[in-house]
Amino acid sequence: MSVLNVDFDFAIKLSSKGAFDPNGFIRVINKIMTHHKGPIFRFVLYIPYEINLDSFQEVDQWMLILSRNSVKQFILVNSNQVYPLHSSVFSCMELKYLGIYNCIFKPPIGFEGFPNLQSCNLMNIHFGDNLGGTVINLPQLKMLALDTCGNVKSFNIKAVNLRTLRVISCLDAMSLALLHSARLDVVQIRLLKSKVDFPRVERFNLAVMLSKLPMVVSFTIDI
Repeated sequence: MSVLNVDFDFAIKLSSKGAFDPNGFIRVINKIMTHHKGPIFRFVLYIPYEINLDSFQEVDQWMLILSRNSVKQFILVNSNQVYPLHSSVFSCMELKYLGIYNCIFKPPIGFEGFPNLQSCNLMNIHFGDNLGGTVINLPQLKMLALDTCGNVKSFNIKAVNLRTLRVISCLDAMSLALLHSARLDVVQIRLLKSKVDFPRVERFNLAVMLSKLPMVVSFTIDI
């Protein structure tokens, strides 16, 4: 079982030393990914803002290969332009950990969830408007962290084993739909806004959220 780390920042440093340019680095990774045999335990991809990307075509191709290699842990730190997650990511049914930064989370029609996902860390993620009332089934999820995410109200999850929820600077955090998450016992919410900006409707949403979480033993909210 393999661990693959793709660091474009490293490629830029090699380029500055005359080793080869980032495009050459991409070609090397393409060869490694194409010829790799067997499952991939962890795939880590870092895309710095310094690299010039006309599109995410290569990244999309890597996502497609990942979906065919039973990846267990997927980490994408994208400091470049916002990346719309390729539809093949939502075919990674063996995922146990998902950590992504600066992406658009827009599952394809028919996506029902990740059956094996246990931990999920989403930062600077926008949930697609087309999610509508789609319910994402995450039966093994125990920890969910949302940081600076947009359109959170569209992220409807069914997570019967969720124990820990951390939400930071998500404007509509109080509208987060937690379906069948009665086992939640640790909730941490930081809205990073003044009390004056905390309207009555959000207080109502907070009360509704608490009423659906009978097992909570630690609830922290920092306004």
